[in-house]
Amino acid sequence: MHSSKKCVIGLILLVALTSLGFAADLRVVVLDSKTGEPLHHKKACVTFRPSLPEPSSCRLTDSAGTATFPVPIPSPPTVYISLLTNDLVSCFSAHSFPSIEVMNVGLVVANTCTAAKRSQTPTPGTIVVFAHQMTFLEVLKSMGREL
Repeated sequence: MHSSKKCVIGLILLVALTSLGFAADLRVVVLDSKTGEPLHHKKACVTFRPSLPEPSSCRLTDSAGTATFPVPIPSPPTVYISLLTNDLVSCFSAHSFPSIEVMNVGLVVANTCTAAKRSQTPTPGTIVVFAHQMTFLEVLKSMGREL
């Protein structure tokens, strides 16, 4: 009986300690730059430390265009966003964003490709970015640059 109490207390401590490693969730929403519709099944990646050569974590967006990432504690000063899906054109110029602003207010990044049909309102813990699939002409231009 006494050892079962130790096991229960140990399990509670383990759960409590693992939940302390992350502050909250960061949501990255990827919208089509031309229509404002969600882009689903696209790979969004975040990096919380710029010294890392590769993204810290990548996730596929869901049907709402959202990929969710846990934010480590202590919260890093900057979050870096990248989209790693073939033939996807990123339509945002900055790729690093202040974590405090994103987590407290939210951020809708300027669409650098075109004006989206729908306006977006920032919500705390969310970064909204824009992108679109390459057109056939864009693919040809991209291939020409590689030759």
